[in-house]
Amino acid sequence: MEKWCCIAALFILSCHNPNNTSVDKKQGRETLPKAISKNKEAGITIGTIKIEETTIDGCSGLFSAVSKEVRSSYHFIINLQSKAFIHLDGKKVELVRVQSNNQDGVINEVYEGAGYTISIKLHETQELGDELSQYKGQLFIKRNSLQETLNIIGEVGC
Repeated sequence: MEKWCCIAALFILSCHNPNNTSVDKKQGRETLPKAISKNKEAGITIGTIKIEETTIDGCSGLFSAVSKEVRSSYHFIINLQSKAFIHLDGKKVELVRVQSNNQDGVINEVYEGAGYTISIKLHETQELGDELSQYKGQLFIKRNSLQETLNIIGEVGC
C-alpha cells in the first residue's frame, strides 16, 4: 500500500505545471493555455515567436508574458515603424499598425492582420540605457467574438 501511495504522489508531482503552459510538440513552441470564452468556443492560442522568424531589423520592441523568465522567444515583437509579429492559433501572423497614440513613456497602438486585431497599452517602467527602456502593460487580442488579454513586459529601443 505504501509503495502505491509513493508512486501516485510522484505521478501527481510530475504532472504539476506551475506556469500553466504547454509545449506544442509539432513545433516545440511554448503556448499559453486556451481560454474559454463566454460563447464557449475555444479561445485564441498565444504562442511564442523568435526574433529570427521576423523581418525586424534595427529598432524594436520585444515582449513576453510577465511570468516568463527566460526570454529566448517572445509573445509579441514590433518594429518601431509599422510592423508586428505574433504567433496565434498555431501560425506566425504578420501585423500592420493601423493606429498609434503614443506619448512620453506610454505606448497605445493597434495592429491588424489575418483576421486579428491586436491592441497594446504599455507604460515605461525603467530606462535601461540611452536608447533602451523597459515597458510593462497589456496585449489585447481579438478575432471575431473571441478576446484574450496577456500581461506583458519587454524592452523597446535601438
